[in-house]
This record gives sequence, structure tokens and C-alpha cells, in this order.
Amino acid sequence: MKCKINITFLKLLFSLLFCCFVSEAQIQRLTTIHPSFFRSRDKQFEHFLRKQMPFWKNVLDSVNTYRLQIYLTQIDTTKKGVVKYTYYQYPSKPSQYTYPASIIKLPMAVYFLQKIDAINRFQPINQITLNDRIFIDDTAYCGQLGSNGIVNGMRIGSLLQELLQKSNNTAFNPLYEVVRDYHVNFATDFEDIIIQSRFSMKCDSNDNKRHCAYHIENGRGEILFKEEALVKSPSVLLANDFAKAGTSYLDIKDSLIHAPRSFVRSNYISIESAHQLLVRLLAYSDDASFLSFPFRDSLLYYMNAFPMPDTSSEIYPTTFKYLFWGSDLLTRNYCKVGIDLPEPKSIMNIYNKVGQAYGFLNDVGYFESIDKKTKFVLSASIFVDRDGVLNDGKYAYDAIGFPFLSHLGQIVAASEYKRKHH
Repeated sequence: MKCKINITFLKLLFSLLFCCFVSEAQIQRLTTIHPSFFRSRDKQFEHFLRKQMPFWKNVLDSVNTYRLQIYLTQIDTTKKGVVKYTYYQYPSKPSQYTYPASIIKLPMAVYFLQKIDAINRFQPINQITLNDRIFIDDTAYCGQLGSNGIVNGMRIGSLLQELLQKSNNTAFNPLYEVVRDYHVNFATDFEDIIIQSRFSMKCDSNDNKRHCAYHIENGRGEILFKEEALVKSPSVLLANDFAKAGTSYLDIKDSLIHAPRSFVRSNYISIESAHQLLVRLLAYSDDASFLSFPFRDSLLYYMNAFPMPDTSSEIYPTTFKYLFWGSDLLTRNYCKVGIDLPEPKSIMNIYNKVGQAYGFLNDVGYFESIDKKTKFVLSASIFVDRDGVLNDGKYAYDAIGFPFLSHLGQIVAASEYKRKHH
């Protein structure tokens, strides 16, 4: 017989609120370590980029055209064991919209695991693990399962692996049902994160307002947790004059629309917040109140590992490490644009998430040398549309985007590896 554990809305709300009431000392710790407090020496960073990347002078000079954003956080440990973060960015005040594409999968994974942590704290006997399975219990589900190898009742660990390691869009959708508005209630420093839609062309804006009923069960068929369908609170939309790109675009029917493409109904996280979220994820490696250790370690593993060749689902190009490796780990042929990049050395482990769509290339990554002496977080975004028409496939990914990011990652990694870290 299945053991059903019903948790009322009030009990769940109490659990979520309890997670937010941390001690004053802990709040102070979270605030003072936030990397935005270490912003400094941006002119020094610009000088470094221009000196090391003379071939890319046009890109560095045209930050508005390329919507360029670069963020670097150096991570050092003093002789007394205190971790220090030094934060740089170029340009000093980026003001243009960046479409995050698959970068949004990083906060989705974090929010999902934070909610599972909250549930586990409330019901310590019936702990949810990565081996348990999510089932969607709703006939109103708008057809976003059954593609790219994602089926109802997949293991949580498999969904996260597909999401982060293979960047499988469909794996995002079951997690969307679970997260709901949890991130609105959770105390974070990242107010510009908007998760308001599934990755499915079959789901319109009305469908995305409704979260389907679901349950989580273990391998013995015992229900560990369940929630009924919910109509979510309205999202706080970005300003329409900000969240747009291009001069025209092709719609879902390939009709040319003579207006900039609006992204106000799309998911959003700024590249700066994605960068800071990754720094925070690493900064609190000893703080289980942000994310429990097993979940954090699994998340980082999926971000680091390359998918093994298999036929279960497509290997997306977004599995690669744009910063440092470019778009193709094996051939690395993007040096053909006129610069002689050195052959990358296997001196770095990279834990990253990338995004590619509508001419935007984004990568947010934590770099750690094999000897663990060098640690830093590097993130960048570049927009390489050729003709102002979005969704027509005419983007300078190969000619500009990938080689620029690859060169950037290599010169920063080489510099950081040589730098003294005390």
C-alpha cells in the first residue's frame, strides 16, 4: 500500500518562512560576502583586456553593438585562511538587455534543490533524494513532456543531469511545476530573476500561469510529497523598452515582424546576477543553509562533467565550455579568424552553464586549477547578430562569438594561474 503524506498549504508555508528566518549573524555573513561589495579596479581590468586581446579591439570598443558584458571574481585565501573576493567588470556600467537562454537553468536548479531542502527539513523521516521520481498528475499539462528523452516519472538526479550537463530544454519543465513561486518567498539577493515560462512551444502565457499537480515518490512507490495545481502570482515583468533586441524578427510561423523582438514574457536573469549566484554557490560551500552539501556537490558535478556519448538524447552544443574551449571541445577550429590561440592546456576544471539563442552567447563559469591553487569565476555575454533580424539563423557565432569567448577564457586563465594567490 502506498503511504501518502499530505502536507497542508499552511504547514508548507510555515516551513518556507522558517527557512527565511536566519539569525542576525548569519544575515550579516551573507551580506558582507556578497561579491558586489568587492567591485573595484575596473579600469585596471579594461587595461588588461585591451593589452591581452588587441585583435578584439573592435569588440571591446563597441560594447553597445555587441552588448558585451564581462565579469571576473578572483578568489584568494589569505595566510590566515580568510577567503577574499575581488570583483571586476567590463564595461563598468552595462545597460543593455541580454537574453539569458539556457543560463536560466542554473537558478532553476538552485531554487528546485533549495525547495527540496526545505521539504526535507520539515519531514526529516521521509527525505527526498536525487533517486526519487517526479510525476505530473494533471490532464491540463500542455504537452511539454515526451520529447528529448524526458518522460513522466524520471529520477530527480536524471532530470538535473539532463538540465545542466546536456542542457536539455524539456528537463526544465517538471522542475517548473515544483518550484512554482518558491523563489519569491526565499530570501535571495537576486531580485532580477524571473522564471515565468516553461521551455515548450506548446505552452502559451496562460498555460504558464498554471502550475500542474505533481507528486514525488520513492523507488517503492511511496508518495513522499505532493502539491495540487496552482495558479501562480503574476510575474513582475521587465520594462518593454529594455527587454528587446534586433530591428525585426521571424515569428513562430516564419513571418517577418517589423519591430524589435520583445522578451518581456521570457525567463530572465542578468549575466551579473548569474555570475554572483555562482560565486555565492561556491562561497557558501560550508553553509548548508544555502544548499545542502549533497545537492550542492551533485549540482557542481553536473556543471563540470561532459556528457558521455549515447543515443538516449541529443547532445546540445550548449554542453561545451565557451570560455576557454570555444564551441567544440574536440576540434577547436575557431582560431581561423586570424588569431593564433595557443593549444589549451588541461590545467583547469570548469564548472559552467552556457546559453545560446537569438545571437546571444553567454557563459558563466567557475574555474579551478588541477592543483586547486587557482580559483576564479569568469562570466561573459556577447551579441553577434548580423543583420538585425532575430530568429533567422544569421549570427556570427563562429566568426566572432566563439573565438572571442575562447580567447577571453584562455588569457584570464593563464593570468590567474600565474598570479600569486595570497
